[in-house]
Amino acid sequence: MMYYTNLPIFKSALDLVVYVEEMVKGFDRYHKYSIGAELRVQSKSILFGIAKANMTKERKDELVKLRDRCEEMKMLLLVAKEDD
Repeated sequence: MMYYTNLPIFKSALDLVVYVEEMVKGFDRYHKYSIGAELRVQSKSILFGIAKANMTKERKDELVKLRDRCEEMKMLLLVAKEDD
């Protein structure tokens, strides 16, 4: 069952995925296929990580991985902002 879909954090992560998809559309061609592709993959990885953490008994390990993905996403967003 998909109990994670009702979690506020899951809904926020889904909003992030949608936002990143829209944001990347506005990138120039070079950035769309370099940093844009990384942003898209990372945002989806966070979404999937939330679902996985909610479904596993090894929740602590999954949450640590998820925290690391979020930090990587923040760094990617900083790089994208600098390339503007």
